[in-house]
Amino acid sequence: MKLKLVIMFVTLYIVMSFSQVGLAMALKVAPQRLVFRIDDPETTTQVVIVTNTSDKPIRVKVYPEMAPEQKQEEYLGDWIVVYPRLLSLQPGEKKYARFTVRTPEEIQDGEYRALLFFEEIYQQPENQEEAEGIELDFQLLTKLGINIYGQYGQILHRGSLEEVELLMEDGQLLIRGNFVNRGNAHLLMDAGVIVTDEQGKIVAESQVPFFAVHRSVFRTFEDQLAVSGSGSYQLRIIFKQEDVIIDEYTGEFEIPSRID
Repeated sequence: MKLKLVIMFVTLYIVMSFSQVGLAMALKVAPQRLVFRIDDPETTTQVVIVTNTSDKPIRVKVYPEMAPEQKQEEYLGDWIVVYPRLLSLQPGEKKYARFTVRTPEEIQDGEYRALLFFEEIYQQPENQEEAEGIELDFQLLTKLGINIYGQYGQILHRGSLEEVELLMEDGQLLIRGNFVNRGNAHLLMDAGVIVTDEQGKIVAESQVPFFAVHRSVFRTFEDQLAVSGSGSYQLRIIFKQEDVIIDEYTGEFEIPSRID
């Protein structure tokens, strides 16, 4: 008795953020992040290069979606027209996916965001002969998402580190707090952490790169530094975006003397 062919496939789902993803995938997109003005006719149309990095022909559909934590009123996707919405690429071939933003007549100043997805479509293998038993066709399909940010009017980059907790454990200073975005655009910052003693000497420091906080949300900030010796210390955390200080937090803590 001949049984029906059973197809199995897996989608590799990745949202490209602010770092490279080191995985073997059938497609590659560039750039991985777009920030542009939507109140300038010269920049309302953007282009993404899509490359087939596999050794087989692939088909890719292109579409926007809302990020899970995003507010509806800050969503860019409803104003986007993508063309073409379906790409067919031979092995090694590159093609352009374009999208245009058509903004409503009245919107507030600020940044509007969407995830633009590039999803590989399952394709039935050609010339597949029917056979007895169950045949499995396992395909690893790629789905990539990139952040796109459309900016309108005056853009304000503001935020603050709040609800900070400082804990000492086995000679390690544990820092935890919530960084709240209080502006109207996303923040992509570096955080410099410095601990000084009572004489102002630096005893510990670290750097936290690419700390991103999207509009209208908060993100947990955490860091850990080795600090030894009893005494009073001052903690300073500086959040910078392109050399502009977004926020500066200062706090004090003490390490008591050991009593044997």
